[in-house]
Amino acid sequence: MNRPSGAFALILLAAGSVAAAQTSMQQSSPPAGTAPSSQYPSSSSSSSASHDESSTSSARSEKKEEMKKCMHDQHASNPSMSKEDVKKACKEQLSSSPHS
Repeated sequence: MNRPSGAFALILLAAGSVAAAQTSMQQSSPPAGTAPSSQYPSSSSSSSASHDESSTSSARSEKKEEMKKCMHDQHASNPSMSKEDVKKACKEQLSSSPHS
């Protein structure tokens, strides 16, 4: 066997071994009951985070609904008022309300 083809064969053999090792590592599963903490956060922190997001989301939707109602009421009582003025008046009204 000449030198270039022998070296080429060794390179292919090494590459094949590395590919086989990576495949077997990916297919093996961790023992039951163990999981990497970086992939699976503890249930208490994830439930806490989702609770915070949902309460923030509901607060935003409540504020949006209040804004819509205010704008509707303002426009009904002042039909000649521009949309920008209605929005400005409602922002001022909602920011001065006690539950904001």
